[in-house]
Amino acid sequence: MTILIPLWFFQSAAHEQYPFSSKQQEAVDTLLADSLNSRLVMTSDCTNQFLEDYRQETPGYLPYFCEGDFNEDGIGDFIIALKTGDRYDIYLFIGYHDGSFRPHWFASLNWLHDAGFFNRSGRPSIGMFYSDVVIRFYWNREKGQFDAVEEKLDE
Repeated sequence: MTILIPLWFFQSAAHEQYPFSSKQQEAVDTLLADSLNSRLVMTSDCTNQFLEDYRQETPGYLPYFCEGDFNEDGIGDFIIALKTGDRYDIYLFIGYHDGSFRPHWFASLNWLHDAGFFNRSGRPSIGMFYSDVVIRFYWNREKGQFDAVEEKLDE
């Protein structure tokens, strides 16, 4: 007898480092099950030479997990990335009043391995550690999506 176990079953154990709530975990597992050639991006995927320095200054920092009320509806959301080959797909998981989350793709990058996510003033941002330039995402209520803006940070 052959027992087939889906690949996402093994991937779910790999993201124990993330502080997912049970509802967040359920939403991430569903996305992984629907993305058979992808996997969750982990801290070990980050190749930036300054990651460990940044993590010493910011204990608990996870470069590929970010939480906040990013769509400004009063309910918490979170962001993760999936890797497929050399491409990184970034997903916003919008939180709903019933406690559930639904993923919404909003960007693909091929250089995320050298950067991380940040919550800057309530806005999700992607940048390299100790850099003064980030890509900051602003929620566009009319479109129901993020607009990306490259910004230079104040010193």
